[in-house]
Amino acid sequence: MKYFIKDYQSIKNCAALEKAIKFGPAVVGLDGRNFPKYQYSIFSDCQRKTTHYATIVGISYDHYKLQNSWGRKWGERGYIRVNAGDTCGICLRGSYPIMKEEWNWFTNNSYIYEECWWFKK
Repeated sequence: MKYFIKDYQSIKNCAALEKAIKFGPAVVGLDGRNFPKYQYSIFSDCQRKTTHYATIVGISYDHYKLQNSWGRKWGERGYIRVNAGDTCGICLRGSYPIMKEEWNWFTNNSYIYEECWWFKK
């Protein structure tokens, strides 16, 4: 099966964010002005402003795990842990893809040709 992006769903609150994470990664906007100083631990040195986007890849009871685009030498091998809740405005702006499965009649039903009497030689 092949999959492609059919549409996207906006994230505008923390409940929607937590629901989205159950289906896979999502893109979120947050205040990343102090990201260059980040090395490890749970980050909370920010305001509720959108200055940067990152991919949220995990959730825990006390933090969200985000993958940044700055490479593996930054942060925790390219990741940052942000305090759970609406820290840094993470719940205000984001989106996640809605995937659609591509279904090909000829590929997915090839067994039909073998079973039909008029295709037998």
